[in-house]
Amino acid sequence: MKPTLDDDLAEAKAAGMDVAHLWAKRDLAKLGKAWTRENYISYAWPVEGDLPDEWDEDEIPPDLQDWEKGGP
Repeated sequence: MKPTLDDDLAEAKAAGMDVAHLWAKRDLAKLGKAWTRENYISYAWPVEGDLPDEWDEDEIPPDLQDWEKGGP
């Protein structure tokens, strides 16, 4: 049975993440890609030049943030 939005919201909350990040994580898994900072950035901003001009680590899921590294 396909999960409902309420199921997804509960799963995301339990994982401490935004539901959109949960969906991105699932999409990456379907593509056979690991949940890494680099893979998420490539997924979220697939076209070169689409990255925000002013990079802020808050743009990506908390478990993938690397405040020491800075922007991609």
